[in-house]
Amino acid sequence: MIRTDNLRSAYIQDDVEEYLYGLLPERDAVISEIEDYAAQHDVPIIGPAVARLLSLFVQVSGARRIFEMGSAIGYSTIWLARAAGRKVSYLY
Repeated sequence: MIRTDNLRSAYIQDDVEEYLYGLLPERDAVISEIEDYAAQHDVPIIGPAVARLLSLFVQVSGARRIFEMGSAIGYSTIWLARAAGRKVSYLY
């Protein structure tokens, strides 16, 4: 994956970040399409590395209710909802 400016971190060295992104599996069509849209329209998103970490937090905690105050295009919401599965109550 070639990282675009909307995914770059100011806190991690480029070579370390490239390594981490190289470890990530490919995303499905929906996630890939959102990532492409974000890159083309310069929309900042959390990116797949952080999204996978958030998903893990949801799964490990067994969260049943999630409040996600998004500010962009729903990228993190999709990851959180998928991690929670059918057991979650969504607060809008």
